[in-house]
Amino acid sequence: MNLMNCSGCGKLQLASYTSLCPDCLKHHIDDSHRIRAYLQQHPLATVMELSRDTGLPLKKINELVKR
Repeated sequence: MNLMNCSGCGKLQLASYTSLCPDCLKHHIDDSHRIRAYLQQHPLATVMELSRDTGLPLKKINELVKR
């Protein structure tokens, strides 16, 4: 049995194919959908506008774009 810490919240979990715990994975997916929906309606939006209008911090947006 391998254990690891969630890369999102640090909670101890069983090692799996993802480095996120189920709760952080759900938030990650929800945030991704929020960004995608916003960009579909505002394709020329800047990252600052995206952050302001979705309420997500720039760090989180950059992290989601990398993945």
